[in-house]
Amino acid sequence: MKYITKELIVSEWLSEVNRHLKVSKRAEKKDEKFYDSVYKKQCSVFLSNESNCSIYRDPKEELRKINEYVNESGIDEEERLKRLEFKKIHEKVNAKRIARGIKFEFDEEKAKRKFTKLLNKRIGYLRMLPQNILDRVADIRVLALGYVSAEVKKLLRLYCAELKSTVREAWAKAYLITEDAEKKLKEIIGFSSHYNLLINAVEEKDGDIYIKGEEETIIIENGEIIEGKGKAVYKFDDSIPNSPWSNIIAAELYCENDKFEAHFFVFECNENYEEGNWYLTVSGTDVRLITE
Repeated sequence: MKYITKELIVSEWLSEVNRHLKVSKRAEKKDEKFYDSVYKKQCSVFLSNESNCSIYRDPKEELRKINEYVNESGIDEEERLKRLEFKKIHEKVNAKRIARGIKFEFDEEKAKRKFTKLLNKRIGYLRMLPQNILDRVADIRVLALGYVSAEVKKLLRLYCAELKSTVREAWAKAYLITEDAEKKLKEIIGFSSHYNLLINAVEEKDGDIYIKGEEETIIIENGEIIEGKGKAVYKFDDSIPNSPWSNIIAAELYCENDKFEAHFFVFECNENYEEGNWYLTVSGTDVRLITE
């Protein structure tokens, strides 16, 4: 990646830090009781949200209720067709869960460990804030949980506004260069839009490189993996809790002397909630997209 680097992704996260922070006088000094109270509060909200995920519901019971909803008496044909469409979408999205008919039990201890991992990640990112701001943070753990002093809130507001401008400029440059390169492809595929794409595999076949998603595959013809060769990819399975995943969160395309270079930034998480990221860079003579 030339513009959307790992460092820029962290900067993008930091540029949003100021959102949803609550000002509290108790955040002006280190206070273990205050930390314990906000930790318990935020952990409780997290556990509630996790336990209410559809993965922990009985798929057959869900389908039974939807059938009742579709077949409810006293509704007109137009409304029934809308409900049937809702049922079709539900069946498609939850096909694996319905086929398996397995009801997973929510594991509170695992969810608590996940919360701790996410909190530690936030703390790690927050330690990258400018020192003049960190010097005024009484307890970085409390900041990570969403509470801040009025002074730090003001400093963050200014810092985040400036950082957002830098981040937007980098994304804009990557988009414009990618658009220019894409004009030289045999067919326009909307390359810049292929981020936030869960990938199941990166394969080499007949000299081409296949980056496979659930419903679409990016093909780099006469491809060569320059960066990221041999990296394991986690295939996401939405029918099991906390499935590991690998996700393209940024994509750039460059062209020089009729040779294309596709850059992807891959963010991943394993079954133990351990996150990582890596670059996948592939060169080739053309880039195609096929939809499954």
